[in-house]
Amino acid sequence: MKVDAMIKGFSGLFLALLLLGAFASASSHSIAQQDAIRVIPVQDAERETKRGEPDPYLLSLMKQVRDKVDGWLKSVNEQIEREDITRSKVRFLEILRSFLEWAKEKLDAKIESEEGKSKEREIIPSPI
Repeated sequence: MKVDAMIKGFSGLFLALLLLGAFASASSHSIAQQDAIRVIPVQDAERETKRGEPDPYLLSLMKQVRDKVDGWLKSVNEQIEREDITRSKVRFLEILRSFLEWAKEKLDAKIESEEGKSKEREIIPSPI
């Protein structure tokens, strides 16, 4: 039953994103016609690289997302191991699992690189 709800949730989410994209593209044309300036808050990566220190908030956020992905992977693996689901659901869950594993690998690599930057900063003595 959870798999059916998950499939319905993903299809609903996909539909919502599709509608949101259509609405955003229509509204962006009207904004461009008005010559309005949109401010998009982003992290200043250039300033961060000059300092050589990773953002601790971003690092903790990535760790939380990694933990969430781990939980999803465990849930998907439990669903796959159950014997009372159909072959098509198993295939869908395998595709979902491969995507989650890919996302987890990317998160792990980014977290390790950010932690490596902070460790290098601690090891390198400042020239006096």
